[in-house]
Amino acid sequence: RRSYNEIFASANVTPAETGWIGQVREFKMKEDWCTCDEKTGACHADQSKAQEIMKAGYSYSSVEFYCQTTSYSAINNAKQEQYFQNQAQQFQNTYGTTGTQTAEQQKAYNQDVLGLKYEDSGAITNPFAKPVEPEPEQPATIGCLDGTQPDANGCCTGEIYTDMGEDGFNCCPESGGDCFPPIL
Repeated sequence: RRSYNEIFASANVTPAETGWIGQVREFKMKEDWCTCDEKTGACHADQSKAQEIMKAGYSYSSVEFYCQTTSYSAINNAKQEQYFQNQAQQFQNTYGTTGTQTAEQQKAYNQDVLGLKYEDSGAITNPFAKPVEPEPEQPATIGCLDGTQPDANGCCTGEIYTDMGEDGFNCCPESGGDCFPPIL
């Protein structure tokens, strides 16, 4: 069984075989057949080499297309470079540069870029310190008026745990008066 490379290497391709037109068989097309404008970066197939291109087994229109696609790369690279320079200038305008940074620019950089926080005194809060967790609040306890805790039924000293039928169980004063729900 032969490998792909062995089969491909043994193929005899002639310019008359149209099935291979447009196939890229070498990667020196740009250097060999494209001319590029240094100012704009636009590339086109060199018309003076049209016969040479066809003798090599390429379609002139395929080479033209290839040359033009490299132009788009050049334009996009130029756009990216300009965008990068603009962003760098915006950054320098906002945050300054090393050695020329004002105190305000340094503080803005620390807050916006590094995410540091400042205390009221102007010192930077230690970003690596673990926050102190506040003590959990104890639930409010309701006690009896005399300061004692209710008994097991939720009644205070001097109250009787009483079944009041439809109103459920309540704590009623031994001496009489209004009854209240147990303190739970």
